[in-house]
Amino acid sequence: YELVVTPEMRKKDPYRYYQRYGYNPSGVLELRIDTWTYGARSTFRDRKNKLVDDQLNDFIVCLIETSDRIRQRDDERKREAEEWRRRQENQAASQRQADQEKANREGLLQSLGDWKNAQMLREFISAVEQKYKPIPPSSELAGWIIWANHYANILDPLSRNRFRKLRETPDDFQNL
Repeated sequence: YELVVTPEMRKKDPYRYYQRYGYNPSGVLELRIDTWTYGARSTFRDRKNKLVDDQLNDFIVCLIETSDRIRQRDDERKREAEEWRRRQENQAASQRQADQEKANREGLLQSLGDWKNAQMLREFISAVEQKYKPIPPSSELAGWIIWANHYANILDPLSRNRFRKLRETPDDFQNL
C-alpha cells in the first residue's frame, strides 16, 4: 500500500525519510537475491505445491552460482581496469617520448643557429681585426674585440661543453 505523508508529519520531523510504500504481512515467505543474476532465478517463495523450506537447496545453489558470476564480473572489471591503466601509462610514455623528441629537435636547431651566429661573429671580429691592424692592446677596440670573442664563446654550443654528456659512454653500453 502507498503511504501518505501529511504536512503535519513533515513539520514534526522535517529531516526524516518517509518510505513511499508500507508493507502488510501476507503470510508468504520469500527469499530473494537482490542483484542482477544474469538470467538466473533470484526469487524463491512459498507456492501452493512447494514451500520455501523445500526450496532451500535450490536457493543455496543459486546463491553459489550468483556469487561465482559476481566474482567473474568483478575479475573481468579488474582486468579491464588494469588494461585501461596500462594503455594510459603507455600513452603517457609515448607522449613523453614525443615531447622529448620535439625538445631534442628544437634544441638541435637552436644549437645550429647559435653555432652559425658564433661563426659569423668570429668572422666579423676577424674582419675588424684585419681592417684596423695594428690594434694597440690598451685601445677601446682591443677591449671590444676581447668582449666580442667572449660573447662568441658564450654563444657557441661547442665551446660551452653542451655535448660533453653525449661523448661519455653510458654504463648501459659498457657492459655489451
